[in-house]
Amino acid sequence: MFVAACGGSGLEGPSPLDGATADATATEVSDTTSEPPDTSVTESDSDVVTTPDSSDVPDGVDVADAPDVVVTPAAWETFTLGDVGDIGDAFAVSSTLAYATSGNRVLRWNGKTWLTYGEPNGQGAIHGVWADEDEVVAVGDDGFVGRRVDGADWETLDVGLTGDQAGLALWDVDGRADDDLWVVGDKGQVRHWDGTSWTEAYSKATVNLRSAFVDRTKTGAIGIYAVGNGGQLVSNVDADSDGTADGFATSQIAAGAVTLTDVLVKADGTVIAVGSGHTITAKRPVIDPTFKGQATNDERDRDVAALALAPDGKLYAFGAEGLVLVQNGTTWSTVSDAIPSAGLKNFAAAMVLPGASTRIIALAAEGGGAMLTGTTWSVMATRPEAAVKDLEAAPDGTLWAAGSLGLLVKRGPDGFTTLVLPSTVATKNLEAVTVAADGTVWAVGEAGTILKASGSSAPELVASPVPLDLFGVASKDDTVVACGRGGTLIQLDAGVPSVRVSGSTADLRAVAFGGDGALWVAGSFGTLLRSSGLGVPLPVLSGVGGSLNDMTATATGVLVVGDNGDVLACTATGAELVSESTGVFLQGVAVRGAVRYAVGWNGVIQRDDSVNPWTTEVSGTNLILEAVWLGPDEAIAAGRQGVLLRRLETP
Repeated sequence: MFVAACGGSGLEGPSPLDGATADATATEVSDTTSEPPDTSVTESDSDVVTTPDSSDVPDGVDVADAPDVVVTPAAWETFTLGDVGDIGDAFAVSSTLAYATSGNRVLRWNGKTWLTYGEPNGQGAIHGVWADEDEVVAVGDDGFVGRRVDGADWETLDVGLTGDQAGLALWDVDGRADDDLWVVGDKGQVRHWDGTSWTEAYSKATVNLRSAFVDRTKTGAIGIYAVGNGGQLVSNVDADSDGTADGFATSQIAAGAVTLTDVLVKADGTVIAVGSGHTITAKRPVIDPTFKGQATNDERDRDVAALALAPDGKLYAFGAEGLVLVQNGTTWSTVSDAIPSAGLKNFAAAMVLPGASTRIIALAAEGGGAMLTGTTWSVMATRPEAAVKDLEAAPDGTLWAAGSLGLLVKRGPDGFTTLVLPSTVATKNLEAVTVAADGTVWAVGEAGTILKASGSSAPELVASPVPLDLFGVASKDDTVVACGRGGTLIQLDAGVPSVRVSGSTADLRAVAFGGDGALWVAGSFGTLLRSSGLGVPLPVLSGVGGSLNDMTATATGVLVVGDNGDVLACTATGAELVSESTGVFLQGVAVRGAVRYAVGWNGVIQRDDSVNPWTTEVSGTNLILEAVWLGPDEAIAAGRQGVLLRRLETP
């Protein structure tokens, strides 16, 4: 095995089709990649948004946030590594770890951005999620219960639904620990997991339960609550305080036309449930022994969907069309200054981030949401704010993506799923990824970050001899080489990194092992280096002065792309400029047989084949594409905002 690192590799490899599609919109964030001096283009349509000019942007800083619009090019379909526009539940483990459901996906939040955490139920919807530091449990359609432990693949659990119960939708899961979980669903299903087996605790054909709450101050079956349609509550309490559960029972706590969607219990024992028809109903111990409706000042009587109890004791409720309420005694008042730019979102889920300060996240059914930090509200995106910087396929067909804010994602049988990085680099910007012949995954990035993942194990941090940004990685035989800022070139032998002399002080942005058997490195100011062995690379005259940003192997050498639309075909005899396009900044390149792709700013996608040499297939969108990968039957382009574009190819 031989591996090297520096810009996106764009190497060949098979990959299964992925059917997840969605419009991809999100807010752009900064990363460490230097920006080209000018990205203006001529608009081809009045609805097309051009990328802002970045001529005065310093190295390492992004341009202003891109508009929340994505133009999908003809023949390409757009999908996202975040939500798919259908959020239903959320659960927080810590201030930097939370989960949400979105259609058939589970999403994971790392404290800065949301990313997909797999599609455990195939095309079936996921409705509820629960987690601790090591384990995630999701429930959904067709009686599905899935579990993912320590970042391994999702496994399906048999919850024991048989006969006329088979295929029932399960809507929520909550628990005190991974051996004390409670799942609720249609036909009054309440099922318990004790760490060994599932048991049915309750069922009733006339109620479909939508939300569960487990009182952490109780034990066993005491303190289990679930609400659903018909304004009904299913609960198991210890009313006489003798330490024994009274048994599950159904209570009518709201009008029969109401569907209750959330329930919680406050520290003083007050039980509160919310739902459709602007319903808020509560039972307070001693004071109100029966459930009574609570008034609000919301003149629009919007549906209420979710509750969140802050550490300071304030209770918030969220609902349709941007509804945010805060409880004052027994009445509720609207929070008029909450999320002004997201006022029409239909909030569907809410969670409190553990910690001393007030931090609440409310997520909208259609995606996106808001965060309350202290007394300040801010808009939150549930599609990645990260940029995809590189794509690479493993020998087994698994497609990998690396990017900013700790983005390391693989595509397998469960769709795209995030890998959890070590805490010290959990949100570091990753610039490139490669997969060796033995399946070992290497990713490199900000401040000398080097990550290694083997098999199903979690990525581990490999100590770097330099703290400088690394921009690319490539592999061959049993060596790994990384390149980066200031002429940095690092070699890994048996996993031990050592500095290798590059002979250059330029920022080295791309590396690949060519079909000529040589190691090629490219970077800023037209820098192009070649080494036929392990000695110091020798300079190759590129004939261009702009930055060379990516390269990939060809049968006789490498193909390199860069600023001004430069495309160089490089062999042992030198470099030949085969295409250039003034004002175009190419960031990624991929080759398979006679087909070649290059992508870049303003959504540029150029295609070269045996019939049409280097034709601009797409341009003028507001996308910033930084990587492209070409498989046997599909091409995938990726870039800012976690956007992926896919085009089916004829084998």
